[in-house]
Amino acid sequence: LELNVYGYEYCSDTPLYTETIGPFSTDTSISIVVPENSDIISETVVGIFNTCNGNPVTDGYVQLTYGDQTFVDAVSNGEFEINLLRCTEDDTFVLKGNDYTNLQSTGDIGFTFTTSLTDVGTVSACNAVEEFIQYTIDDDDDVFIFENITANFYLESPNGQVPTIDIFASSNDQENCFFMYGLLNDPNYLGTYDNFPYDGTTGDTGFFIGECLSVSGTNNNITYNLTTLGEVGEYIDINFSGSYEDYDGNPHTISGTVHVLRDN
Repeated sequence: LELNVYGYEYCSDTPLYTETIGPFSTDTSISIVVPENSDIISETVVGIFNTCNGNPVTDGYVQLTYGDQTFVDAVSNGEFEINLLRCTEDDTFVLKGNDYTNLQSTGDIGFTFTTSLTDVGTVSACNAVEEFIQYTIDDDDDVFIFENITANFYLESPNGQVPTIDIFASSNDQENCFFMYGLLNDPNYLGTYDNFPYDGTTGDTGFFIGECLSVSGTNNNITYNLTTLGEVGEYIDINFSGSYEDYDGNPHTISGTVHVLRDN
């Protein structure tokens, strides 16, 4: 085998180290010593994440954005630490903290690295979160998604169906994702839609949620209530609750709230 060790793409496309290894006839452990690359710097960013009242955040996360990379540290006691590699020519980054409990955010805050340890001090979440998706399955912990949310409304969907809503989101740690599709026959586009999971038949009215939630169309008794459908840049509000089976036939309960800005 040819083993190549690469740095981060935006620093260089050239391998930092190349070695031919093997052949192997048994399980084998080898050590790879990569020579130092002066274009890549190791950084540690630490700080304190507080609520707007000055108390340590007990349920939230801090997100660091550097170039095309995003690093996330879950926060349970107000403290955070993020380790990363960076290039010599770019020494700035952006932090953003989100407080799940109070639905507040720090907003984007720019910093400059003080190699090799950057202590940003205390950052506080005092801005209301603009949009979010929250859901709970089987009375487990609440799941919140604040970032990477897309919400669209079509008078006629791309596949030609009657008025539709589609909402997609994924959490920053990529462990949770959310997809909601709504097919609307109500001329006011408002109302309660009971027990109508979308099954692909033109003319049906109802909602379907899925993606990594594994909500099947079998024994699906989830009630959806669309309460607000604003113009582009305004809010779509939906709450839902009920029971369903996953794709393995296991029963679950779910409840949640969608409060998102309409993109289209």
